[in-house]
Amino acid sequence: TERVVSCLQRFVREDISGIILGPSYVGTYSDQIIQLRQQGIPVVLVLSDLKDSGRIACVRIDAVLSGKTAADLAGLTLYGRKSATVFVGSMDVAEHRLKAESFLKRGTELGISVAGVYETQDEPQIAYRLTADLLKQNPELRLIYVATGNSVAVCQCINDHNLQGQVQVIATDTPSELQPYVKNGTVIGVLDQRFEQQGAVAVNTLYRYLTEGILKKEETRINPRLLLR
Repeated sequence: TERVVSCLQRFVREDISGIILGPSYVGTYSDQIIQLRQQGIPVVLVLSDLKDSGRIACVRIDAVLSGKTAADLAGLTLYGRKSATVFVGSMDVAEHRLKAESFLKRGTELGISVAGVYETQDEPQIAYRLTADLLKQNPELRLIYVATGNSVAVCQCINDHNLQGQVQVIATDTPSELQPYVKNGTVIGVLDQRFEQQGAVAVNTLYRYLTEGILKKEETRINPRLLLR
């Protein structure tokens, strides 16, 4: 966070036309973005938003649709009183919170028993430990929706406990380390956040603003892509 703040402060003093920034949830850069805007340097955010930051536009995943899609997929695989749970990075991040709330809402409509929402801080060690605790404490657990790109540690824990096929995962994003767990059936679906698409839209938005003075939308939500095994 300190490094990003330092860079943004330096950019205020330099001859820069515009910035595309993917803010981290562990820090806020609103003051720096406001200073950049005052200096005539527009900022477009990707991945997540910072409200009242002075950014000209934001491009991010449709978090509500992501959570709903995950719940719909869970509804096709869960039967009886078996339960599911949700892992997010932090409920302080709007996108993470919206995914969890959307999953809970749709899950309730579908009759899914949701055991809870857990924060991993997007740390693999925390995700692994939480998974191990849940596997021990909740024998009815059959599905974990990992709403951020932290699925590998969850899958590893499930396999280390020899529960692949019994406890399944709906993952987010497609790191190469996830492939073995897709092949062995631990992962039943992946919600791709389409980072390339987000980046392309952000670049086009900033380019048109700088060259033509056009800003069609302040917020663009990208639909997730569901990848099935």
